Amino acid sequence: PRYWVWLFQLEREIRSSIPIFYLNIWDDYPAPLYNKSYYDSCDLLMGISKQTVNINKLVLAERAKDKVIKYTPHGIDENLFFPIDKEHKLYSQLVDFKRNTIPVETDFVVYFNARNIHRKRPGDIISVGLIRDTAKLNLNVVLEKNTNISFLGMQLRDMSIEELEEIDLSHGVKVSNNRNSSLYRMGIREGYILTEINSISIKKTDDLSLINSNTKINQMIFFSPEGEKERLIFE
Repeated sequence: PRYWVWLFQLEREIRSSIPIFYLNIWDDYPAPLYNKSYYDSCDLLMGISKQTVNINKLVLAERAKDKVIKYTPHGIDENLFFPIDKEHKLYSQLVDFKRNTIPVETDFVVYFNARNIHRKRPGDIISVGLIRDTAKLNLNVVLEKNTNISFLGMQLRDMSIEELEEIDLSHGVKVSNNRNSSLYRMGIREGYILTEINSISIKKTDDLSLINSNTKINQMIFFSPEGEKERLIFE
């Protein structure tokens, strides 16, 4: 989901009109707890393996009961993939193909056809097409690494010493985007600075790993862009 952050940032606008369905795969442990806010933004999670379904539920924890989570395996075109027995009109071609490709006697043969699509990386140059006022534009864009961390529906990033000194703070991480509706209603906006959770100082985004899905958050301390302290209490 990190490749579609911009889409999840529009969650409120999208889900007010249509539901969000997410066909996903995650087959390896440890479970990606940092994906919780993304999964929670979806109305339907479709796992292409049973392991994926289990991991979706594990990441969402108590929120899983409010979601539709279904096992949706990969489909195949039955006009292209089908069993061929001795009575099938293509059986002779299958025998010739097997004889030419597998010259030794075997008990059975497994055919596997797949490919991995190369993913773009920071530093790669991609061509982007735009349409503006009916005019078509083609731009070359250099990809940069996304330094934001997703946490409780917010996008957070580390701050430089100069940024902290401007508002007379010793530490904190900045809110780049907030799609947590509860925090939004409490006034937390882009540009706010998170400095503390449950008396734990948040100096870098790495410190957020100390807060997992089982942690009960009692309080959070933010500072506004103007340096005004705001303490949020949760009961």
